[in-house]
Amino acid sequence: PEYGWSSEALAVACAKEGYSPQMHGIFKRGAVELVEYFMDKCNRKHQQMLVDMEEAMNSMTVAEKLHVALKTRLEMVVPYKDTWPQAMALLLHPSSIVDTAPKAFSAMDDIFYNVAVDHSTMMTRHFERAGLTAIYGATELFLLQDNSEDHEATWEFLRRRIGEGKCAKQTVEMLPLAPLSAIVGMFTSKNP
Repeated sequence: PEYGWSSEALAVACAKEGYSPQMHGIFKRGAVELVEYFMDKCNRKHQQMLVDMEEAMNSMTVAEKLHVALKTRLEMVVPYKDTWPQAMALLLHPSSIVDTAPKAFSAMDDIFYNVAVDHSTMMTRHFERAGLTAIYGATELFLLQDNSEDHEATWEFLRRRIGEGKCAKQTVEMLPLAPLSAIVGMFTSKNP
């Protein structure tokens, strides 16, 4: 965290390992590769944590499982909270997003497959993954400015977003009925 997510951090790491600080040039895309390594490491650790928690999570509701799964992944960022905006900027840079977006989706896929109940359709999978990604991203941004004890305000924010996500999913599931509702509405409404 001392050097942030930078070429300087890569150079210092090279020097600590006994190499020339100039060796940081082997990372062709620069510091974003450091952030990607961190994400990969966190994703692997989180996947194992989800497997280890499977039995304990069996008695939870889907919302509770999502809260635990998302919270444990977000907690991996907490030690780097002060420099994480720098990492996020690198991850979201147009030259990096093609490589970094799949890493974010991978984390959400792990949660989806370990927590979600319905794996029946591709639409459900894509909706759930997009929803989880949005909830995770919003909560991650909230976390960065949260100074509450043990980040309790962040975890409450996460609970609310999960609740809103449930409502959004129910709305989307009703969309195939929308054209029928519109037609019924046209014929049953009174014209003045």
